[in-house]
Amino acid sequence: MGARNVIAALGVLPGKLDHAPRDTLIAMAVLSLDKGRSTTAARVYYGGWERLAMVQGMFPNETTRRRIARHMTILQQVGIIEQLETSAPARNASWRLLLPVDNSQESVDKPP
Repeated sequence: MGARNVIAALGVLPGKLDHAPRDTLIAMAVLSLDKGRSTTAARVYYGGWERLAMVQGMFPNETTRRRIARHMTILQQVGIIEQLETSAPARNASWRLLLPVDNSQESVDKPP
């Protein structure tokens, strides 16, 4: 998953984000790919607010949905994420993480 995305998310200046939106950003980073595949782009999160809530140890209810929505708004205003697609019935919104990810080093465990 997104180990390098998480490193980049942790590098966002502490003065730029409070801890709660930063936790949401880190959850998005964990659940998005460092490098794209043929069917999935790199640094795109499409898991929905429920998954973000559960990854952060919150129960997915209406209060949590509003909290995650506030975090997403803050992350957009700061310029760390952008919305690619809005949600629709049976489809979550998709978000691109605008993080400076260094993919220059390849894993020594996997062949190229």
